[in-house]
Amino acid sequence: MAEILQTRFEQYPELMEAVTQRGGVEWLKQCSYLVSSGTKNFWEGKGLESAYIRALTQGYTKALENINSQVVENQLAEAIQLTSNQAPQPTPKETEQTSFTLKNQTQSPQTLNAAIQQSLSLTPANSHTSSIDKTLNTIKQSTIQNLQNWYEAAKKLGRTEKYINRIQEVTNQYKTDSSFNLEKAFKAMSRDIRELQQINEITKLAQKVAKTLGQEDVNGIMSVKTESYKNYQIATKAQEQTYLIKDKDNNVLLYIRENKIQVNNLNEEVINDFRFMYFRIENSLQDVKKELIER
Repeated sequence: MAEILQTRFEQYPELMEAVTQRGGVEWLKQCSYLVSSGTKNFWEGKGLESAYIRALTQGYTKALENINSQVVENQLAEAIQLTSNQAPQPTPKETEQTSFTLKNQTQSPQTLNAAIQQSLSLTPANSHTSSIDKTLNTIKQSTIQNLQNWYEAAKKLGRTEKYINRIQEVTNQYKTDSSFNLEKAFKAMSRDIRELQQINEITKLAQKVAKTLGQEDVNGIMSVKTESYKNYQIATKAQEQTYLIKDKDNNVLLYIRENKIQVNNLNEEVINDFRFMYFRIENSLQDVKKELIER
């Protein structure tokens, strides 16, 4: 990935210049790469925690080294060519002027240095600034959208009014100044997204367990109690998106109703228990399928 991004920087020098003007590597370290697919993404993260940002930083650094090296080589070549054009070429008839020629040659380093200094002072024209600004604006709008999605997720998770209002304040500050530091905000966002992903996963698992093992009452509620495996109580009414999970001590672990979420001690151990039940159900169904259907 780093090599691909390096090639992109080298192909589009205006992109390289835009990143450099905004702080180069240090600016990239403050950037984030987030997608809103609902599942964990290998490339996601804030700064160097993101595999994509690490690759982007490596690609930028290597491309910058290559470009700078090439620029210096070209400038030196131009400077040498300039001084060689300025210096008269001796002819056989000028052999008697050797001392004069040597005197001129002793002055050539000054001419060369002046030419190099002049060459190095030249800055390339940037005819694609508007295109880069458009790209950066797209990135800014994407970040704003992520912050707004976080705001909605926080409301679903039942976060406090103070917490939700702070998200809105951060979003407004970023809209005003895109250099606003979002490091703390992204850490909190990642925690909330992770929790929402866990809830989404266990909801699907619980629905599968209740549908396969449970019974439906007159109100359309599917329920089951896993007495032989940790005594979980599960009740779902999928058409109304209502879900309830209790532990063996009758404590509510998860309750979802009308898009409002109540969570208590929904940890990785509980999720693994539901994964295990789902795995057992799927394997058993496959065995029955082989026995009754497949030949």
